[in-house]
Amino acid sequence: GLVSSIVMSQYLDNCPKGVNIPGVANWCPSSLLEIGQLSSYYDQIAIEEAFLASFMSPDLYAGDTPKAAFPNALYLDSLDVGGTLRTGSGLADLPNEEGESHAYSRYAYVDTVIAYNAELACRDASDGNNSCRELRRLVAQRRQRFPIQRWEDLEHGRHIDWPH
Repeated sequence: GLVSSIVMSQYLDNCPKGVNIPGVANWCPSSLLEIGQLSSYYDQIAIEEAFLASFMSPDLYAGDTPKAAFPNALYLDSLDVGGTLRTGSGLADLPNEEGESHAYSRYAYVDTVIAYNAELACRDASDGNNSCRELRRLVAQRRQRFPIQRWEDLEHGRHIDWPH
């Protein structure tokens, strides 16, 4: 009826403001899945930056812990196939091939956490330590399958250079 039309109109007018992403004027997430994927898009940035900052140089260490480190607990909305975060805007099941669209883009979350822990465990190992060398190679290879990706898609709240 008329009341539900008015309520829906007010919701749609106010929702983009609630998303609170610059340049998003009309988009409103339609489901928790869509909100989770939007959150994962921006979570991947913080996770990747923490990972890279943790091992940039040996002088970052203070005692047993890097000065920049992952927290003891990470809270995420969901994990996808293969320990990835789904960062794209596609809501259907994953297609067999991604193609050019970022609708089904993913980020290697679990492999990044494993790589972080491998670096901590192996940082004092000698260069001749085959186990550490193989572990580092394997997790780097796995991370390359789903690297951090950023793109401009204001229709779905994604920015290349925001929040930085």
